[in-house]
Amino acid sequence: MLVHSRRAKWAVWLVFAVLFLPLFALPLLVVLGASFATNWSGVLPSGFTASHYSAATRGESLQALTTSLVTALTASLLALGIGTWAALAAAGLKKRQRQVMDALFVLPVAVPSVVVGLAILVAFSSRRCCSTAPGGS
Repeated sequence: MLVHSRRAKWAVWLVFAVLFLPLFALPLLVVLGASFATNWSGVLPSGFTASHYSAATRGESLQALTTSLVTALTASLLALGIGTWAALAAAGLKKRQRQVMDALFVLPVAVPSVVVGLAILVAFSSRRCCSTAPGGS
């Protein structure tokens, strides 16, 4: 930790707890509670069930889950490989070239995923792209 005094460490942990619990932990606990609830129409869930999880591991849901996990694993491994290669390559560059490379690799973080999703939707829904009529458009 970059904080060295005991009082400052306690302050950092307190700020972490005050921010982490209401913003991250509690919403995740509500989602977890809802996943085991039979019905949730009031303040608390009305019953306990594991049927949502058994339904998620059967048939088409299992296929979708498997596809998502394989896609996530593949993307993670590709990002790890490309990122490692880029970091090693950037170490040998001059300062200006390294700044350009850093900007290129940070660019996907700067572009919101909603914009990318909308661009993909527009690209694949245009008539020029997906025309199935004989003879082209």
